[in-house]
Amino acid sequence: MTGWNREWTERMAPDREPFLITDRTRLTHGDVRLAAGQIGAWLDALGVRPEQPVVGITSDPVEMARLSIGVVLAGYCFVPLNPSATASELAGILSRLDIGLLVADRAVLDRIEGRYDVPHVEAIGSGNEKSLADRLLRRRTEPTGVGGFPAVLEAYDPVEPLDAEPSSLALILFTSGSSGVPKGVQLSRRAIVVHLDSLRRAFDHERSVIHNLLPLHHADGLVQGPLLAYAVGGRLVRPGDFTVGRLPQLLDAIYTHRVTHMVTVPTVLSLVNRLGTDFSDAFVSGDFRMVISNAAPLPERLWREVEERFGVIVCNSYGLTETVTSSVLSGPDEARHRRIGTVGRPFDADVILLDTDGEEISEMVAEGEIAIRGEHLFSGYLDNETLTSEVFDGMTFRTGDIGQRDAEGYLRIVGRNSRMIITGGQNVAPDQVDAALLRHPAITEAATVGLDDEVWGQRVVAVITVDPTFSTTFDETSALAHCRTVLSGASVPRAVVVVPEIPRTGVGKIDPAAVVAMLSTPDVSAGDTVSALRQLAARVFGIRPEQIDLFASPADTEGWDSIAHMELVTLVEERWGIELTNTDVIGIASLDDVIACIERAST
Repeated sequence: MTGWNREWTERMAPDREPFLITDRTRLTHGDVRLAAGQIGAWLDALGVRPEQPVVGITSDPVEMARLSIGVVLAGYCFVPLNPSATASELAGILSRLDIGLLVADRAVLDRIEGRYDVPHVEAIGSGNEKSLADRLLRRRTEPTGVGGFPAVLEAYDPVEPLDAEPSSLALILFTSGSSGVPKGVQLSRRAIVVHLDSLRRAFDHERSVIHNLLPLHHADGLVQGPLLAYAVGGRLVRPGDFTVGRLPQLLDAIYTHRVTHMVTVPTVLSLVNRLGTDFSDAFVSGDFRMVISNAAPLPERLWREVEERFGVIVCNSYGLTETVTSSVLSGPDEARHRRIGTVGRPFDADVILLDTDGEEISEMVAEGEIAIRGEHLFSGYLDNETLTSEVFDGMTFRTGDIGQRDAEGYLRIVGRNSRMIITGGQNVAPDQVDAALLRHPAITEAATVGLDDEVWGQRVVAVITVDPTFSTTFDETSALAHCRTVLSGASVPRAVVVVPEIPRTGVGKIDPAAVVAMLSTPDVSAGDTVSALRQLAARVFGIRPEQIDLFASPADTEGWDSIAHMELVTLVEERWGIELTNTDVIGIASLDDVIACIERAST
């Protein structure tokens, strides 16, 4: 391996050592190294230049791990994108990149419909059956190989990686921007290597077995998942997608695979805290070391409850994609800044507070905007020098977050300068949701806010006004259906509420605080149990009551994901004045099951 990752080579695990364990297959460290050499030969044969990104879009964690590590080790730049993104979201990002190669699921290629000028495209999986988009794209280029990815690699003998400069880009990660346009955060090899070494020392990552189910197109999923596992000679455990119903199996994997570190977010910890008490022995082993919470503030009460209930050490960290992952941490012991209720102190970084004029605050006890310095900082935003210069002068990165610093240097996050919503550890820009809503001709005004939520941190909710000519044909369900065509994942509001007018300030601007105040829990007090549940579930899932099938599974019900599952449980408990057991919550596989739970708890 080249000099930029020499330390990884020194900690390299043997070829036969497991690298990635999923619920269906495994990769070894040897598989990953072979893929890196073959990918290097493949990209060279295609004429892909080192500065041309390789884009990966897949829901398959095995192929995402193989591709991402292989591309980075080979000396090229990798860009992971959300496989659940809409065609318009993907279009906006792909058009900004000078792509050398696109590797994607066939469903994604069908979704983008071959509209983008990409010189080389490879579908993931068997090559025996070509998708429509695959055929359209290949009309403009020679096939890159046969059999799809990774089978295409079999035609290439592995080569040595490029002698890449530490300053060259290793990753471009897209994250929500406050303006609604995703920011392409460019991360150099130096930043990645330096930061992974900080994580190794901060959290005792030596031959670690890391349980991390976070999305692989996000920094906390990719960097603290496959990249970290490879860099420390460890292994990554991803036993399947996170759903409430699969929580027992996901926790069981911690014990079965002798996991040492669980990397997660407060939302998941909240669900584990409520629903996982019957499986607390998953953490009772001589191997498990700590839980590491990222991406959003960790409430002190939840922190203490998880430690006491499961007998584990919980660490907290703070950072942004622009800092790779974390720059401030409350680690596993006092030497590494442990203090419950804070995000700790800086680790391998300089952190300062700025006043409203952008000047450094010299007093130790202070409140101000958090700014960070260090070798792990990003190289700037893709094709946006103006935005880069607003927050990064080449040495200091202004985060936009407001922090309080105590006399011993411990930090607490108390707010943001921007209106960014953080839900389930993911950033959502209200302006992006507003703009998506306003694309529909029936909507005249829109305002999106985050409502506080014990599980998700915040829930994304929008209020709209409707053109009177559409008032009989367009409702809240129609608005949500529209959102699902132009937005994806956490950006889709949990609810859209039609209002006569949106509150404004004295100068005529929309007043987010007043919008939050006007929103309340849906009124589902009327009707019998079945009718009331239909109404409540329709509101939570964003569909009409007549579309509700009491016997349909979550997978067959539009809008019924893990967020909606827990929101439904919470509202059912409030509406009927009951408390469902953990077994009840995990076992809900249809609304008929919910009715049975209500009847059982009410007797």
